[in-house]
Amino acid sequence: MNALPSETPPTNTPEPPPPAFDYSDWKGYNAPEGYFFNFPARFNMEIRQSEADDFIVLVAEGSPPNETSFIVNAFEQGNLKKVRDNINLDNPVYTDISPYGMVGFTVEGTVPGEGFGGGSVVYEAYFDLGGLLIRLDCPWNFCDRQEFDLILRSFKLN
Repeated sequence: MNALPSETPPTNTPEPPPPAFDYSDWKGYNAPEGYFFNFPARFNMEIRQSEADDFIVLVAEGSPPNETSFIVNAFEQGNLKKVRDNINLDNPVYTDISPYGMVGFTVEGTVPGEGFGGGSVVYEAYFDLGGLLIRLDCPWNFCDRQEFDLILRSFKLN
């Protein structure tokens, strides 16, 4: 009798890290809070103020100032679980970003309601970087996902 070859149970091998990207043609920003990120050279970076805090916007050259492509907020403290529990989007889809070597997630969904912005697609990342809670936002329907992912991967502590 011929013996059947034994099957080796599959092993859980971690996914390989994404390939390194050459950011040499991009601009970089060193935040006073102690983090760094890269962004495409075709964007102008502005620091704007809201009632609660300052935030960074990236606006494509030649675009009107209100046509923001990316927004970066850094908060002194944050709880990713609490943030995730408080996200108010229709049909949110969450993706873990640990393959990027980061603790956090991306979320995609649509703004609820029918008023201003209602039904618009939102794509955001929330992650912990050295005790800071950082949000990278690609607002409305203008999100370039490849640029978003490359900007996200570029975040590092100084």
